[in-house]
Amino acid sequence: MSYTKLCSLTGALVLTLAVFTSSALAQGGGPPGGEEAGNNLSIPAIFVPNTSGGPALRVPCGTYAVPGWDGALPSVVYPGYWLQKTEATWSADCATALSTSVLADWGDNLTSRPTLASGKPVRVEMSLLDPAAIGMGGFVITNLTPNLEDRLATYGTRGVPEDAFTTGDAGAPLTRVFDTGANLTIELLEDGIPVSVIFDGPMTAEINSTGSVIYGFNWGTKGRRNTPAPGIYRLTFSTVFTTIIGITDAAAQNVPTWDATSTSVTVELTSSTGGGGGPNN
Repeated sequence: MSYTKLCSLTGALVLTLAVFTSSALAQGGGPPGGEEAGNNLSIPAIFVPNTSGGPALRVPCGTYAVPGWDGALPSVVYPGYWLQKTEATWSADCATALSTSVLADWGDNLTSRPTLASGKPVRVEMSLLDPAAIGMGGFVITNLTPNLEDRLATYGTRGVPEDAFTTGDAGAPLTRVFDTGANLTIELLEDGIPVSVIFDGPMTAEINSTGSVIYGFNWGTKGRRNTPAPGIYRLTFSTVFTTIIGITDAAAQNVPTWDATSTSVTVELTSSTGGGGGPNN
């Protein structure tokens, strides 16, 4: 992968274009503005090899837009903040590449505890992070209602230079990656041997409320008979266009395994413990 970032944040209300020299540069995006396009991209992202089937973008990939560039005004309820759940539009740096190397980051609910509850849906999340993709600009997103559940919370950014960051700087988020060939397999194990396949199919991604590209899968549906039953399961996330060079959960209770094309985590579902797990990345 090679790309050259030709943009920088020069003010809170300035539109700057970023032109990348990837051989896979040609890429479209979703329609600007409107809730049908989902959340704004706030954490820089690389799409491998393109956005076909990927999360909807509010502006075309390659357009670096700070909050307010399209004339949108900040919130009246939360003065100085542009909100994710309005038509305010902005975009972190975004590029394409033919391939790249990533760290795999499983959702915390799958790695932070020895067991999960059966009989309720389990949220499966995965983030791919490219530690080598530096020099890309993004925006800090703030939870303005931390007392509410995440699905009800309001998020926004001030869009000022103090809330902008560049990947590679100390404390800055890592660039996210979307691999169009990602797949998820869930297997029921007995004595460590797979006895049945619960799910095997493409893993889809979205831009979440904090502006990050995250893969997500709802294992089971509330109130339905297909909620996960008690047992020990192996979840395997595999890639096609990215090489997995490591994981971020080495200190977790359930430590994932990994190789160049896949990473797996084993979880036990019991009928006596709480916590089906929600979004954590």
